[in-house]
Amino acid sequence: MRFFLMVVVVLVVSFSIPGCTSSKKLDQFPGTIESEVEAIPAEPDRIEYIDVRPWTIQPGQSAAVAVRATADRRAEVVMTGVEGEAKGTTNTISLSATEAGQYTGSVTADSGLPVGKYQLEARLTGGPTGEPATLVSSRPLIVAAPPPPPARDDCKIARDALSTPGVYFGFDKSDVDETSMAWLKGAAEVIAQAGDRIVGVEVVGHCDERGTIEYNLGLGARRAASVRDVLMTFDGMSSLSISTVSKGEEEPAIAGARTEAEHAKNRRVEIRLTCKP
Repeated sequence: MRFFLMVVVVLVVSFSIPGCTSSKKLDQFPGTIESEVEAIPAEPDRIEYIDVRPWTIQPGQSAAVAVRATADRRAEVVMTGVEGEAKGTTNTISLSATEAGQYTGSVTADSGLPVGKYQLEARLTGGPTGEPATLVSSRPLIVAAPPPPPARDDCKIARDALSTPGVYFGFDKSDVDETSMAWLKGAAEVIAQAGDRIVGVEVVGHCDERGTIEYNLGLGARRAASVRDVLMTFDGMSSLSISTVSKGEEEPAIAGARTEAEHAKNRRVEIRLTCKP
């Protein structure tokens, strides 16, 4: 133990005594030690996904567009038409940052966005590297043509037009006056427009509540026959099968009529159409 301590003391003394260490060896230890630290490269911009809801829209409809990417950048989505009327059309959707790394916007299928299929490419700019980041969606946005309008049902149009009676009669009368004649001419034109959509025409005669049941049934039948005969004189009506029926006083327009004006509402003829299903 004493020998070890003596050796340590001698070594310490030899380095501390001037002249015991050569200047040449001291020159090998610089006064300042410098080190090089490699700079950490900026994180490259990245785009994680593009989401559109819904992915298929029709003219006049809108879709919400969302992009998840590096935060604090400028983001947009470029739409490029690849199929249909949209081919060659481009449209840019500007996006707004709603939270860190989340960008949203919307697109509306208007006149500047033709029907067809669109490829979507998200673009991110303004990062520290200066290099834009892009991502092409694997799913296209589709602007679909609107469904065709429902077929025009001329028979239903005619039936609705004739649902309000336009032929009325005087007390105990069954002849068609000039006012009713003009209305029947218009009714015939409406019926003719429906053409083969009509499978049946029924003329129904009605009476007011005065008179016996048997008499009113006969009077209603005569009124229906008069209207049928007038209809048959107009163009396009001769090919139709027109039947007549009398309801007499059974189906009054105004039940319990008391005044002459109310009775007049009940002395009428109705035209009922049956349409093809």
